Amino acid sequence: MAAYHDEGYRRVFKGLKIDVCAQMTDEELAAALLDEGIIRHKGKVASVKANALAVQQIQKEHGSFSRFCWSFVNFEPILTRAKALEDLEVTTPSSVSMSKALKKAGLKFCGPTICQSFLQAGGMLNDHVEGCPQRDACRKDWLAADPGF
Repeated sequence: MAAYHDEGYRRVFKGLKIDVCAQMTDEELAAALLDEGIIRHKGKVASVKANALAVQQIQKEHGSFSRFCWSFVNFEPILTRAKALEDLEVTTPSSVSMSKALKKAGLKFCGPTICQSFLQAGGMLNDHVEGCPQRDACRKDWLAADPGF
């Protein structure tokens, strides 16, 4: 989602809470298409409820969505060995596998590049290049965190 639409998404999609999005009515989804605070793509808006329902099923099958996601990196963050930005990949085997599993579970708009971004944002993939001050900071954050599984 585009950063400048974050607040609109949170407002329209009830704080982005899975259980709440899963219960959205057709009327609420139709109203979302009229809201200028979000990207009004019919397929993407419709996918909010369907994706939330699919995530609920993943939670039932895996104990948590976190456990499901971390399984794609063997429950340990990946630390890339890139020395320069041009060495970085836009997808990894983990993001490709995650995308396939999410699509198989019924989710939409979850291609490998989006999954790569999700792995990065969730601390599962640290692809800051060697020498970047954020590389060690992200690693320390992960070591201090409880990923929830």
